[in-house]
Amino acid sequence: MLVVARLLNVDALQRAQRWRRAAVVMIQQFWLPGLKAFNEHGAPIAVVRDEASRLASYMVPAGDHTIVVERTPTTQEHAGKLISLMALVLLALLLGFLIRRRRASR
Repeated sequence: MLVVARLLNVDALQRAQRWRRAAVVMIQQFWLPGLKAFNEHGAPIAVVRDEASRLASYMVPAGDHTIVVERTPTTQEHAGKLISLMALVLLALLLGFLIRRRRASR
């Protein structure tokens, strides 16, 4: 099996190795929620967290494969971005109010 791992939205890393049977491939990347892996045909590959090292392991079937690893943001990350955006808008409104109030008092 020829395994080539291409990481998207993470530091680029490629690893090629030939295996004769199904294997567990571990790449120097921490496991994160939302981590997904696919082979060259778009079929999903199981992603498991190695408890000892906290790295992501990929269950790759026998054969020559290209592994594409993607990380999609979780619901909590989307909520955090929305809350941060709302706080920024409120801060801008508060600063605008304070500047306008100060100018009016002059």
